[in-house]
Amino acid sequence: MRESTPIYGHSRGYRTLAMVALLALILSVTNLADPHRDGTVALVGTVAFAVLAVYAWSRAVRRTVVMTIEDEGFCVCDPAIAPGLLRYEEIQEIRIYATLERPMVAFRVYNQRTLKRHTPLVMRLVLQPLWTVRRYQVILELDRFNDQVAAIKSTALKAGIPVVSELV
Repeated sequence: MRESTPIYGHSRGYRTLAMVALLALILSVTNLADPHRDGTVALVGTVAFAVLAVYAWSRAVRRTVVMTIEDEGFCVCDPAIAPGLLRYEEIQEIRIYATLERPMVAFRVYNQRTLKRHTPLVMRLVLQPLWTVRRYQVILELDRFNDQVAAIKSTALKAGIPVVSELV
């Protein structure tokens, strides 16, 4: 495996942002339809949330590099949230959901502070409750390339990381 092998996928964070923006757009439109309210704020909100929803959705469906395989670990570089390099010794287990239409790879780390190292403060605050409840703290959605799943699995096994997968 050469250094910095790119793994392509789709940003789940942007898809979530698109859904939140769509809900806010619906609320703004309902406020815009109310004749007893001043429509200026609702109009600005409607336009802003529409633009945000379109932008976030266009980023969510775009194929991009979500992770690279490095010599010392997996570098998670999902555009929506990028915790950075997860060293092999920091990863407790990898789960591969390979039978989905778009395969997913999930990482469980020994110490959650590893994830907080490079994550912005706002994202730390938002994701902290999820990280304490979820078994796998980092989940990436891959593109439909089977060789990417094989590359992740073989790299993890060479590094001594347990891999759980539907595939044998």
